[in-house]
Amino acid sequence: MTPSASPAAPTSRVYRCSPRVRYVLIGVWLILMFAPGLMIIAGLASHDTSSVEAGIAIAVLESVITLPIFWLAAWRNPRLVLTEGGVTLHQLGFRLETSWSNVVELRQGKQPGLVLETPLDSRGARRLAWSSSSWLPGSGLYDPDELSLIHSYRYIPLGPFSHWLDRGDLEQEIRRRASRLSPSPQAGVEPN
Repeated sequence: MTPSASPAAPTSRVYRCSPRVRYVLIGVWLILMFAPGLMIIAGLASHDTSSVEAGIAIAVLESVITLPIFWLAAWRNPRLVLTEGGVTLHQLGFRLETSWSNVVELRQGKQPGLVLETPLDSRGARRLAWSSSSWLPGSGLYDPDELSLIHSYRYIPLGPFSHWLDRGDLEQEIRRRASRLSPSPQAGVEPN
């Protein structure tokens, strides 16, 4: 799905999660559904109705439990909303929102993101800081500088939207709206 202009506010842009991330989530869900499918096929081949019933029950249970979670993770969230007033990141479990005047840097690190001048005072910022610490040591989702910014509530991660940063117009839209950022990266200069 490509970014779209919101019909209610023509100056807003909504970016959804990168297609690659969506396909990975769909693949994981299909893999989860593969085992019950094998149980059903094996049960039909061996005329074992208990295996068929168990496979159907597991498939239904997995669908009822995992399908809504994958729908939220892949389609509903994450989304990035850019308006003339500011930027809002909707993620599964939290929301981060700030004005463009608070954005001081578009960081192109391990997980690209927006560096903020003033810390966010929100439940979403606290949840992000908590969840970024709950990864296994050495898993490396964020680099140490990004973790420091997240724990000081001064970072809005844009990793799920990296496709639109690399191949779309997200970077240009951010630079156009955030007056403190340069209009475009200088040729030959590494981004921060």
